[in-house]
Amino acid sequence: MQTTHNLILQSGSVAIFIALRLTSPGWLMAIAIFTGLGLLVFAPIALAVWVRRCRRLDAAATAAFLALAGSLIATGALVGDYTDAPGTRIPLLMLTGVGEVGNDSEWLVASQAGSYCVLAYLVLLGVTWWQSRRSRRDDPHSPLSTDDTASRNAAIAR
Repeated sequence: MQTTHNLILQSGSVAIFIALRLTSPGWLMAIAIFTGLGLLVFAPIALAVWVRRCRRLDAAATAAFLALAGSLIATGALVGDYTDAPGTRIPLLMLTGVGEVGNDSEWLVASQAGSYCVLAYLVLLGVTWWQSRRSRRDDPHSPLSTDDTASRNAAIAR
């Protein structure tokens, strides 16, 4: 994937995440804004800008970035938000017309899925950083590439 396409993809996933979260405002959104945890949402854009010097991403970095964008959107859709009133607002359920849910099966399923999505997002953030670092290091046009990388690539080509 070209790095400019990746930057557009990551920016779009962050925009979709924010739009989904705005469908169910509550304490979680306020906590994320005021504590700085909300900055984790913009990490995919920062990583996409960081690897922009490469012309193309290798397959592993592309897969990591695609999975990261998907997990961010799933997190935005499935993590519930709480208010002072009883009930939980889950963006996916708000968009489908179910509205606020209590402690019933819909809430339990969406809450469990949302927890797994947050965990997947955090793990994929680390994996994407690692793959981006490797992709940027192996790119001959990157300032991080070393002579060892160039000589290793030349030896492989022979």
